[in-house]
Amino acid sequence: MSDSSTNASASSSNAADTTAYLRNASFSRNEGPSSVDAPVTASDLLNTNAFDPSRLHPMAAIGDKLDYLLLEDDKTSTLPGAGTPLPSRGWSDDLCYGTGTTYLAALIYNGINSSIDAWRGKHDQWGSMAAGGITGALFKSTAGVKPMFAAATLMTGLAGGWSWLKTVLL
Repeated sequence: MSDSSTNASASSSNAADTTAYLRNASFSRNEGPSSVDAPVTASDLLNTNAFDPSRLHPMAAIGDKLDYLLLEDDKTSTLPGAGTPLPSRGWSDDLCYGTGTTYLAALIYNGINSSIDAWRGKHDQWGSMAAGGITGALFKSTAGVKPMFAAATLMTGLAGGWSWLKTVLL
């Protein structure tokens, strides 16, 4: 038997298994028939009696090999920044958190900048600087007034510098 016919028969058996699984799958409520007034909730779907991670996707063939990220309390106490809500396991965690924070700050800045431009009807450096100041203030708003003012000042300066640099280079 050739490799292509073996692959085709394995593929068709996987598809048949998946189709049979999906046809036989059902969700039920403990308290009786569902009505429009009582829609199915997440707790109905994730009933602790019937929840089996290997059933999440039958083609995954997870079985009992599903692995969870476990941060044990005694091991996280030795990590740098262990007293913070997000303990760092090293530079890769710091890079991921920093990248996410940067993307979020950029998203907020661009949203505010676009809103200011739409409200004013023009795009200029003053709108960019205002968006930078508001973004900086929002970013440090939970740290207090002084850090909020410092971040707003820094972001206003960075936005103004970037706007000036764009006019010089472009």
